[in-house]
Amino acid sequence: MDSFTLISLYALILWVIVPAVGLLLLYGVVRVAVSRGLRDHQKWMEKNRPGGWAPPEQRSTMGQYLGFGVTPSDPPR
Repeated sequence: MDSFTLISLYALILWVIVPAVGLLLLYGVVRVAVSRGLRDHQKWMEKNRPGGWAPPEQRSTMGQYLGFGVTPSDPPR
């Protein structure tokens, strides 16, 4: 290989592969930070839940999942 080819190869490594590896490392750091932040927020929410909080009632029909059947559509007169 001549010197021009080697210089071109080193430039390719420097300008393409190094930034790609850097972006992958940055992605990993951000992913870990977000997952730990969500975990800590969930723990904080469980610890600081309001006193009267209760889980919602179980839905028994498909209509309740879609928003129907929760309240009458025609109120009594």
